[in-house]
Amino acid sequence: MRGEPVATVRQYRVGVTYRRVEGDLYAARHGDLRRVLSLAPRPRTGGMWDARDPVPSLLLGGGIVAAAIRKRTG
Repeated sequence: MRGEPVATVRQYRVGVTYRRVEGDLYAARHGDLRRVLSLAPRPRTGGMWDARDPVPSLLLGGGIVAAAIRKRTG
């Protein structure tokens, strides 16, 4: 944007699956250990995250926390 060179994009590993920690904790709390121990499903889409830009993570995490608080406080 300011005439700076664009960073090169590194190759990503194809076929890597990720698990959602919130979902695993929920399943464990409710006794669904089979879900916790099972393999993650194959990915259909993937998110783009960059450690140098924490704003998307903060917004997503903040939204999850806010929704949980709203749910508990009614």
